[in-house]
Amino acid sequence: MKIIYRTGFIIGTILIAYSVTGCEKITSSSPEDGYNTDVAMSAVEYSIFLTKQISVIENVLTTRMAMAESIAAGTDECSKEIQRTEDAISKVSAAKDEIAVTMPAQSMDTDRQNILDITEDALNVLNTYLDNLKNSDATAAKESSIEMKNCIIALTGEANAYYQ
Repeated sequence: MKIIYRTGFIIGTILIAYSVTGCEKITSSSPEDGYNTDVAMSAVEYSIFLTKQISVIENVLTTRMAMAESIAAGTDECSKEIQRTEDAISKVSAAKDEIAVTMPAQSMDTDRQNILDITEDALNVLNTYLDNLKNSDATAAKESSIEMKNCIIALTGEANAYYQ
């Protein structure tokens, strides 16, 4: 019986200590707050991180580009594409924010800034595309797909720099 009381006392003490220590969930910084970490990743880790973010952005752009073609061909409706484009803009914004708050590896500041610039261009293109959809302008939406392709090419060029 003493063992049960001791075990209960120990568990109770641990639970009280845990609740008093003020443990709370760590929240992510915003780009305005600076970096999330005090230490940079290694060059390999940072390259992998950037490649993942680039893949997300490229996938979003490729999908929206294909949908712009469908809108222009009349096989899809602008009203359905509006919500999907708003979701796509959120994904690209989240990827951009992740890049902005992750400290780059030594000597990769330029790569980081190039990708942030291209991502900002992609967001501008997606917002223009969204405006075209809201105006039901299928021709202008298709023209936006050319700009999306240019962003994909620029991102691919940056990603290919890591494989050399």
